Amino acid sequence: MRVIVYVEGPSDVAGLNVLFANLIRDKANAGTAIEFLPAARGDRKSWLLLEAPKRAANFLLNVPDSMVGIVPDLTPPNKGFPHTTEHEMTEVIRDRFDDVLRKKGEDDTRLQSRLGVFCFKYEFEVLLLAAEEQLRAHLGCAESACRWIRPPENQDHGNAPKDVVERLFRECGWSFQPILAATEILRDADYLRLKQACPQCFAPFAEWLESAGRPSPGTQRIRLVIR
Repeated sequence: MRVIVYVEGPSDVAGLNVLFANLIRDKANAGTAIEFLPAARGDRKSWLLLEAPKRAANFLLNVPDSMVGIVPDLTPPNKGFPHTTEHEMTEVIRDRFDDVLRKKGEDDTRLQSRLGVFCFKYEFEVLLLAAEEQLRAHLGCAESACRWIRPPENQDHGNAPKDVVERLFRECGWSFQPILAATEILRDADYLRLKQACPQCFAPFAEWLESAGRPSPGTQRIRLVIR
């Protein structure tokens, strides 16, 4: 099986590759390849919301043994189409995917089950806040410097995770470099602990990755009985 996951940028790709390194290896050994891909061009969030559903439909139609994930940031709101919540955003992405299939004359509902639509609430950097121990070790800062709303997914559009992380880096005398920070901080983090810290949006995404390559719940095994 091949699993591709569209995310916004290179730092997302770098961070997810190190965070899920063990899962990626175990899945590969079992015959399932997981690959994270950045948005292709332009405004990255808009591309994921407007263009990725088309890419996903074409890929799933052409690669039968496959799954596709689309995982944008929730912030900024109302980009691409009106939305402020994860439900509003993910529902429209699924609707756009369904529209592509209808225009192609495809009515196989199993295609929808092979698409996973999630988001980072409110940005990918929520995972850096969730990996608090690794974040503090990377910055060499005291626990008292870590001032943000907990659980980390309870930030909001006005005080999104990237803003919190950038402020913390400045206060600790560091320049925030997204790819380096994501790689260095998430390399030593346990994604299972991050699932517990981020149960709203990250945990369902991680569980979807964990499910890759497993038989579908609706799949029935047929036993041949020879008399």
